[in-house]
Amino acid sequence: NKPVGLNSHLEIDLSIDSLSRVELAAGLEELFKVEVSDQMIYEITTVKELINMISGLLSRPSARPLGGRKDWAGILTQLPSRPTLDMIRIKPRLIEWFFTWLLAKQIFLFMFRALWFLRIKIKGNIRPQGPYLICPNHCSYLDGLFVACSLPLRDLINTYFLGFYHVFRHPALSWSNKLCRFIPIDNNVHLNEALQASAFLLSQNKIVCIFPEGMRSIDG
Repeated sequence: NKPVGLNSHLEIDLSIDSLSRVELAAGLEELFKVEVSDQMIYEITTVKELINMISGLLSRPSARPLGGRKDWAGILTQLPSRPTLDMIRIKPRLIEWFFTWLLAKQIFLFMFRALWFLRIKIKGNIRPQGPYLICPNHCSYLDGLFVACSLPLRDLINTYFLGFYHVFRHPALSWSNKLCRFIPIDNNVHLNEALQASAFLLSQNKIVCIFPEGMRSIDG
């Protein structure tokens, strides 16, 4: 319900946010029977660029007919990519129980209580099992650890954390992704993948912690 011109900015002029971009990509795939990747739709800023992108896809001799993603149900029931699935272990092993208990419930919890006087209240309100989402405010780099220390062990072992790709794929942390149930995905570029990974985990009665702000809050 807004005037659309070639130079209209998708976000500023047409109010198309990250979720709307997923719907836009799905609609374009259904209409033109071409594959519109998350990377492509993320890089587009104006209507003119969008038209040029579709024209380029249609002109490719290798373009293949597609059925399109159609709606949110179709998007969310589709499994995430194989690399993402390979990072997910649904049934925790004994070593993961041990490291979760040692790191979150002993070392970090003691440190946070000693240094920052962490207090955890009304923990009994947490549901005993998934599926559900935890969507905290993001005020420090330690927020994920604060959440982990606050959850009962039985819930924490079934909780997966969607984290910023460039942080959790760093060699210093990448070794611990599966052990600590980190799922490194760039939500801005690969929102589709993040949504599908979350939907898959929820379908397995798991708990997903995601920071909806994406980055740390500037005002608390």
